[in-house]
Amino acid sequence: MTTLGRTVPLIEDRLRLAGLMERCASVRASNTSVLDLERDENAAVETIVAEAQRAMEQDRSRGGCPRLRRDGRP
Repeated sequence: MTTLGRTVPLIEDRLRLAGLMERCASVRASNTSVLDLERDENAAVETIVAEAQRAMEQDRSRGGCPRLRRDGRP
């Protein structure tokens, strides 16, 4: 999960170079800017979490965003 869509290809490239892409269901962007985070952190987090949930449903991702998980697990 990343904030800006334009970074998705860069992240995918780095994952491939590191040999980790096959371990990822997808790389997704929430299209949330730093200004969005500063203006309304709760709304921005909800947007990011919603995109992570879509990834879990559509791409069969199991991890989501570890730092944003709300169940307290790492």
